[in-house]
Amino acid sequence: MDRLVGKMVHETLTVEEHQRLENILKDSSHARIHFLRHIDIHSRLAAHWGIVDSLALPAKRNTTARVARRQIAQRRYRNNSWAIAASLAFVALGAVIWQVILSSRPSSIEVLTNSSDESFSPGQTLSQGSMSITEGSATFILASEVTIEASGETSFDVIDSMNLKLTKGTITADAALMDGDGFTVHTPHATITDLGTRFGVINRSERHTDVVVFSGMVSINSAFEAPAAGTPAVFLGNQAVRIRADQSRHRLGMVELSEKGRGLSASEAEAGQLIAAITDNSGLAHNFSYYGVIRSSMKAGSPAFQRTHAKFFNTKKSFPPELAGADVILPPTPVGNSTDIRITVELTQPCSVYVITDERAPIPKWLNTRFVDTGIRLRTGPWDIPYRTELRIDQSVEPDFKGRYYLHHAVWRKDAPAGPLELGPPRVAGSKSPQTMYGIAVKALPDQDATFRSQP
Repeated sequence: MDRLVGKMVHETLTVEEHQRLENILKDSSHARIHFLRHIDIHSRLAAHWGIVDSLALPAKRNTTARVARRQIAQRRYRNNSWAIAASLAFVALGAVIWQVILSSRPSSIEVLTNSSDESFSPGQTLSQGSMSITEGSATFILASEVTIEASGETSFDVIDSMNLKLTKGTITADAALMDGDGFTVHTPHATITDLGTRFGVINRSERHTDVVVFSGMVSINSAFEAPAAGTPAVFLGNQAVRIRADQSRHRLGMVELSEKGRGLSASEAEAGQLIAAITDNSGLAHNFSYYGVIRSSMKAGSPAFQRTHAKFFNTKKSFPPELAGADVILPPTPVGNSTDIRITVELTQPCSVYVITDERAPIPKWLNTRFVDTGIRLRTGPWDIPYRTELRIDQSVEPDFKGRYYLHHAVWRKDAPAGPLELGPPRVAGSKSPQTMYGIAVKALPDQDATFRSQP
């Protein structure tokens, strides 16, 4: 068997030898484990010698050491780069054999949670096949230990423990517990393959599929043909992309998230939606970062930024009632280095828009002239490495009695009519102060205060 695996790795297997290896793997679980160990060793060596560098990753946005450190931290999953190389090796060299291994796994589905309209019970084991819910959400775990959270009106087919066909709706897949990678979601527009990650897929239209990567990375292939030259094949954490029916790929600027910000929202209703779209002027090639929106979620403990565990907390005894229940917008990065970013929030109705700024930093002119300081103060935290280091929190903030680090923020407000509202950069040109990106919250104005409806 060692000789056959060696020939497979070097792509010299004959048809007869390929069939012989496949038969061995079908008949013996020990042989399958041995095979995986061989591939593991080979892919580690391949990654070490630079094969992983050939992945079509998004181009660097800039070359500062600070951004480089952040990209390294963001790609901590790539420290397990052998897993990516293994996935590519399986695709290029042994896809059929890999499917043999997968097909030997049980295909049962276990219900973990259920708040949908279906009569699933937590702990219930379901047979492989079609699953559907019409509202609410339900979470399942496959035999591969991949968890699937279905939200809203969703239908999918479990092909086997490593393949799922999303017919309609929204799912969030978490492969953190799976040994290895390769879990794949199929839609009419794309094939999305896990490379050690948590990601979401939305298929609500015949015209496109949306993919959101929360952590790790995924490989996205066309359902019909190879993507256009220069288009990234691999997407990293905190990126989102829309794959259209013509196979073009576009940045997905706004993503509605679940309450904790770790999955996609179960809500499909546009009724009550305050934010129609969020865009910015970054205009960078391969910029697929997104702004996360969590509806009606502002409270103590709600997420403050993407990529961190930092949350909003009150500085006084209770959370400010003025902010409670507002929609929270999570910027793509918690670091406020930009001096030229322009963010446009498209409002569907008159709203109070809140900008939550790091008190250590100078106040930008656009904020001081167009917004009003509410006097409300919030905290964010606890902050962990690497952002505690990058934001120089250790040098500028004293830890609490438990050794945790929190930052203090001022809350600014502007009452705005329906339509676009532009927000300026977080950093004042020339400032060297460490600071976070500002947070954003949006809350509908009461009808009696909605004085903007007649304005153009």
